[in-house]
Amino acid sequence: MRTGTVAQSPGLGRITAIEPVLAGGWDTPERLRRLVHLVRQKGPAPWDREAAAVLAERTGLSRAGAALLLAGIPDVKYGYAGLDAEARKVMGLKQSEAEAGERELATLRVADRLDLLADVLPADPGQLWLEGGQLALAERIAEAWRRQQGVRPAVPESTLAVAAEHSDVRMAPAAVCAVFADPAREPRLTRDPDTRLRVNSISGGGWEGDEGFRFTELLAVVCDAVDWVYAELPEGDPVRRGVPETLRLLRERLAHPGLLLSARGRSLRGRTVAELLPGFPGALPYLDAAEPLAHPTLDDGLVVVSEAGFDRRGEREAPGVYFRPGRYGADERSRRLETVVDAEDSHLAVVRRLRGPEFERIVQRMTEGSLPPGGYETDPRLSAPTVVEEAVAATGLDTDAATLYLQLLALPVPTDRRIRRFNRWTAAHHKAVAATLVEAGLVVADRRARAGRGVFLPGDWASGDKFYPPMETWKAGLLGVRTIGRKVYSRPVAGPLPELFARAWRTRAD
Repeated sequence: MRTGTVAQSPGLGRITAIEPVLAGGWDTPERLRRLVHLVRQKGPAPWDREAAAVLAERTGLSRAGAALLLAGIPDVKYGYAGLDAEARKVMGLKQSEAEAGERELATLRVADRLDLLADVLPADPGQLWLEGGQLALAERIAEAWRRQQGVRPAVPESTLAVAAEHSDVRMAPAAVCAVFADPAREPRLTRDPDTRLRVNSISGGGWEGDEGFRFTELLAVVCDAVDWVYAELPEGDPVRRGVPETLRLLRERLAHPGLLLSARGRSLRGRTVAELLPGFPGALPYLDAAEPLAHPTLDDGLVVVSEAGFDRRGEREAPGVYFRPGRYGADERSRRLETVVDAEDSHLAVVRRLRGPEFERIVQRMTEGSLPPGGYETDPRLSAPTVVEEAVAATGLDTDAATLYLQLLALPVPTDRRIRRFNRWTAAHHKAVAATLVEAGLVVADRRARAGRGVFLPGDWASGDKFYPPMETWKAGLLGVRTIGRKVYSRPVAGPLPELFARAWRTRAD
């Protein structure tokens, strides 16, 4: 042991980050010991489905999301296997509902979760086992949620169920519904994002930053969702009612001259800015970056190209290609851009569709009030009665059989369950109507993977996968679906349904 010197206590180093300390907290040693003792003595606190329903009502969360919140929010991260069958049974959730609820809450940051639940348990943990204890807990959680997150618009469970059928990997079904139900509350629709290029730490090229990434995520989600919201939700539904305003706000953001979106120019892999410069007359270096970029750039006013670095094999990556949708139109620069990136999955294609005439006609259909409350556009008796009359006259079918035939001709995914919902038919009536079409020789009875129905149009069949529905090859051509061999490789682009029913009938009749 050394003597004669006094050790100096360590000093405070340079502060690099500051994190707020949570003000509330329940986890005193006494309460934790009391809670552990009660769990060992009594087992888990009794689950109260009514308490979860109250929490859903007071927060705007889905039934599944509210149940998971009441249960303390599972730590959804890499390796999480989801709720087991016993937990789902206790909560009254299907696996798909539980997964949708987990995704609904997954966007909460850890600090937000801790703050949300820090002071909601009762002072005496024993109250959780008493009658009304779970309901009181739900009320306290609802109050904490409203303080932190606000209240989401109320969305019917039936609407959330439809949304779950079209689950988007980018956003949870409940979050998609919330955007349409209350678009003015979504900041990405009401505030122009900062999309100035920044250094991409992976490739060394440019990227449009986190705000740009989140905006393009919403852009793609809305574009994909409009079709099913318009077609598969009834007139008067709050999510369906919000489509026109959602599209108006989104187009407003797209018109901002400073907005810069990635165009995904994969066809330019290996090309440098010096090589590309002659193809962009008058282009100058990009000068609006949020920070100095590591590689050369060019900017012709509409298109920005940021040169990329090299991959692990030493080959140059594709350059970053970006465009300003506010300046995209019918000029020569726009035509040059289209020759490079006009692919069906590019953000350019999404912008074209959002601004296109088909979406305009869909909005017109939704705002003119042509459907009765609770009616579906997918029911041709309501949306295309003249076409139904033509089919009845030409085939000799009754109105219901002609209706089902038109739906099989035109709808991308006419599953039995959806048809019964759209037409308000019982299973027995639906079966009888389908038998009429089989007897008339207009459809064939069969069983096919992932079809969800028992009758099909005669002819070839194209299989699908998780993202692209299977369908008759003839219908794929009608819906603009790309097929390779006998497999579907793109989403349908249907447009307004009255037009689609008319086109399907006249094409098939010819």
